[in-house]
Amino acid sequence: MTADRSVLPRQCRGQAGMPHEAPHTAPPCCAGPDRENHSGKDSTGSDAGSDAEGQRNQAVFTPDGLTARAMGISCAAACNPACSDPELRRLLTASGISAWQTDRLREVLALAAEASPYYRQALQGVDPASISARGGLHRLPLLHADVLRRAPLSLLCTSQDDVARVVTLDTSGTSGRPKRLFFSEEDLNATVEFFSWGMLSVGHPGDTVLAVLPGERPASVGRLLGTALENAGMRSVAGNMGQGAPALARLAHTEKAAVIVGSASHVRHLALAWQQAGYDPGSIHTVLLCWDSVPPAVAGLIRRIFGCRVLVHWGMTETGLGGALGCGHQGLHLREADLLAEVIDPVTGTPLPDGQEGELVITTLRRRTMPLIRYRTGDLARLLAGACPCGSPLRRISPGRGRTGEGITLPDGGSLYPADLDNILLPLAGLHDFEACWQPWAGTPLQITLYPAPAAGTDRTLRQQAEKALADSPLPAALTRHGGTMFHVARTAPQAGFGKRRIRVIPQGTPPLNSGESYHEQLP
Repeated sequence: MTADRSVLPRQCRGQAGMPHEAPHTAPPCCAGPDRENHSGKDSTGSDAGSDAEGQRNQAVFTPDGLTARAMGISCAAACNPACSDPELRRLLTASGISAWQTDRLREVLALAAEASPYYRQALQGVDPASISARGGLHRLPLLHADVLRRAPLSLLCTSQDDVARVVTLDTSGTSGRPKRLFFSEEDLNATVEFFSWGMLSVGHPGDTVLAVLPGERPASVGRLLGTALENAGMRSVAGNMGQGAPALARLAHTEKAAVIVGSASHVRHLALAWQQAGYDPGSIHTVLLCWDSVPPAVAGLIRRIFGCRVLVHWGMTETGLGGALGCGHQGLHLREADLLAEVIDPVTGTPLPDGQEGELVITTLRRRTMPLIRYRTGDLARLLAGACPCGSPLRRISPGRGRTGEGITLPDGGSLYPADLDNILLPLAGLHDFEACWQPWAGTPLQITLYPAPAAGTDRTLRQQAEKALADSPLPAALTRHGGTMFHVARTAPQAGFGKRRIRVIPQGTPPLNSGESYHEQLP
């Protein structure tokens, strides 16, 4: 199975600089992303300059054009991702998107109630006409991940012959059956299309993009992104953390990468190796961080080393991989042509107003094979109110500290998330990685094992740096009240993969660590 390589219309592929096409002179309205001006705020909200107004006037956020195309709006930007068509601002509005989403929502509700065994029962008594994108969603039942484990086939609305790819998700730390998701060829093409248009807000036709993403399997995120980059006129180079950060840095340098895509943790390793090798910090103009949480301090470290802008993408397999993309200002713009988002209280399930953090819930609007209706993602986020300075009418989310159930509850009711520790420890240049364990029964309940970078100083120096970084953060007071934190240094780090970090809970009776040891080999 291969994804469709014609996700952009033929006339648009020429204008966007597709490979194997003659060079095309863009029409006067087309400015494309600015290669020199990387100012404004990145998706973590940090101020990187004062020329954002000029940048906004030079290019349309390309997912806006894709949304207009999906809605059937006729304008130049709906055809050419590089076109800054002033008509788009008039034609594509938040109210228009909401009305279009309402129509798609009612269609998917009617389809699911008729064709899916699960939804036929779950949606009994629901009149699709009474539900809109901004009202009545709370009357629909929430879909829990457990259904994707127990009975994924019951969610299908088409024949299994229409399934082009089945994804099995083994959740770290969860026993029992994995989640299973089914995608049609049309679903995969929609992902490639979103990636193609979105990457034209990240890079430029002719750029080389180093993608540090899983790409071993057909239709994996790395493979789909590679196809999308080709469609957008960019060159894709695949990287894997199994090669090691120094080798990845050499690859990026040798291949003259202008853009790097990967998780915050992996790109941090690459950036530190790049700096140690003494490569030119100005050759990379953009880094797109995805896959896992993005600690602001790590985004800042990457920005300083490469001298580039840092953007963020949020997505998950359940959303069809693509979900929301940062424009360079605050928050990430949702893929509203395909997703309807809401935020609920993770305990009560009550919808929360814009600006309040809770659990992100999504409804797929154009998937016909396996639609997800009010699916609980488990990710913490908030919907941002008001208009974005970039001018896009697409709604924005601001990802939270992690996932529901991912944090450790302290005895005083506070919480500690892996992202909290990432933000404190990962800026340390001498640190390769770390793992954290929580021992509520111990005198020092938080145990952190530090894995030094190859060229780091002494173990004692690294431990002192980590202790100071923690002491300078807002966390130590809460931790000290419950016994504090103990740091260990171990020389053998676990191999870097694509798993997400978590704080492991140590069962009572587990032997204490000796010097140089870690819990990595002792725990599941």
